[in-house]
Amino acid sequence: MHIVLTRHGEVEGIDPPRFRGRMELELTEAGRRQAQSLGTAVARQFKPDAVLTSPMKRCRDTGAAIGHACGVTPVVLPGIDDFDYGQ
Repeated sequence: MHIVLTRHGEVEGIDPPRFRGRMELELTEAGRRQAQSLGTAVARQFKPDAVLTSPMKRCRDTGAAIGHACGVTPVVLPGIDDFDYGQ
């Protein structure tokens, strides 16, 4: 069994950009393209049996793109979100 970890596509609105925490941020247009490209790459290289995602919308949207490319319905797993950094 292999586990492939990926990251969501680009979002805006947080400074410094590495700390997004649990803020609900939409993927940017570039982020949606990145998610599509990631889905294509994952489908081509790994053929996953499952796609698991954080409850965060940016992660669900990225997971949906991966799942669509792989023919797999993503499953949301509460508890695998980012740390809560507060405001």
